[in-house]
Amino acid sequence: MKIISSEQMREIDSLTISSGKVSGKELMNRAGVKIAYECYSYVRTYYSLYFKRFVILAGKGNNGGDAYVAANCLYEKYKCDVIIFSISPVDKLSEDARFYALNLNSAIKHQVREELNESDFLQGDVIVDGLLGTGFSGALSGVYKEWSEFVNRINKPVISIDIPSGLNGTTGFGSGIVADLTITVGLPKIGFFINDGVRTTGKVIPIDIGFPEEYIDITKSDLSYYTLGDASSFVRRVPCDAHKKSKGSVLIIGGSKFYNGAPILSGLSALRAGAGFVTVAVPAASGISSDCHSLIVRKIEDEGSGVFQSSSLKEIMALIESHDSIVIGIGLSQEESCIKILETVLESNKRTVFDADALNLLASNIHLLKKSDSFVFSPHPGEVFRLAKAFGLKTISNRIGLARKLSQCLGGILIFKGNKTITVSEINSVAYLNSTGSATLATAGSGDVLSGIVGALLANYDNDCFSASAFGVYLHGKAGELAEIDFGTRSATADDIIKYIPKALKQISPFS
Repeated sequence: MKIISSEQMREIDSLTISSGKVSGKELMNRAGVKIAYECYSYVRTYYSLYFKRFVILAGKGNNGGDAYVAANCLYEKYKCDVIIFSISPVDKLSEDARFYALNLNSAIKHQVREELNESDFLQGDVIVDGLLGTGFSGALSGVYKEWSEFVNRINKPVISIDIPSGLNGTTGFGSGIVADLTITVGLPKIGFFINDGVRTTGKVIPIDIGFPEEYIDITKSDLSYYTLGDASSFVRRVPCDAHKKSKGSVLIIGGSKFYNGAPILSGLSALRAGAGFVTVAVPAASGISSDCHSLIVRKIEDEGSGVFQSSSLKEIMALIESHDSIVIGIGLSQEESCIKILETVLESNKRTVFDADALNLLASNIHLLKKSDSFVFSPHPGEVFRLAKAFGLKTISNRIGLARKLSQCLGGILIFKGNKTITVSEINSVAYLNSTGSATLATAGSGDVLSGIVGALLANYDNDCFSASAFGVYLHGKAGELAEIDFGTRSATADDIIKYIPKALKQISPFS
């Protein structure tokens, strides 16, 4: 799914209406009905124990019109309690919005207000932001600024229609409403993924309201929103005569006396993501072991140091040769003795995920780098900045631009971890922005889980490391979402996330 600017989306909308294929009024109705469905589905999934009422904030333009249609549908079809606070009287609304406001079910409470008060809101309220759409640019002022600040202060779940009010859908700048969910009409906007948009849009769900494919096809974009459709088409069935080796073998090289659990998390997630055979190579004196009997833990000679040494190389080289893919860096440490281990993996040109201390060592020893489209680098923002500095790159605020530049320097695939994770490659013109994820993933070991997942996929899908990486990011995010449903955003651990990988796979494809 293409990611485009607000201007491009308005052009698609304009072409659709001017062609006579569908009226603006009908597009608004389609949008409102689908927005209502997504609002209802979202609260049923994430706020089932909390939700009691939708409080809809309606502006005077088409965004407000979508809000009126959604309010009617939520009340009539989904039997929800709904109240509307409008910023504008009906006679001052845009033509299409006025039509739907006048046809609002009379049982729905509808008030035109100049200000909002805490007494207007109840325990169990979910706010629907329909104040401003993608046509807005600049800084909020007056009543729009006051309402936005109030919404952010009152601490209720917020669903934004099309775009959080106050955000510029092209530049990503704007300090307005902070949403938990943005239900965007048509295609996702680039501003959701850069600058303030990363923080203010929350989860992004695009809705299809029937814009003709011919207009979407002629709209240029080198960014793609990786969704369920992409993920489900990637998964292939496991043959009935499969065996453990045909499902791929993964070697995890990591761990030290400083970090015991990290490589085990990576190994377990590789198993859950479908690898048939996983070996975790750890320093012998590190004290690392596993309670999982399916995981092979190989204790490598380390001269009693608890950290890999030059004497570890012979065993590690043999393991590299006998496995399909490698994950290196998880808990490795940045001891000088580990540099030779990293160099050996780079020279092997095996399908490899470089994470954590492998990235830190690489940033300090950039001369060791061997460019390969079989290499996947999986840094978090801090590691991105260290690598960028090593290459002399300016750390620009546009993280997509930075990701592209860094992937070119690395010569492989880059997974820039974070909210709306970016997967980009030097040899692929399109960059993927991930659609799954949750604040649940903000926990120690979550990145180790992702590396194990991607390692398993590299072992299984040897002919397309870029697509395997993008799918791994999606799967990791989906597991986090499922963990959030049961644990919320605060209580899940990396161990919990691993347990949801099989369920996430089952939701994605019947061939999982």
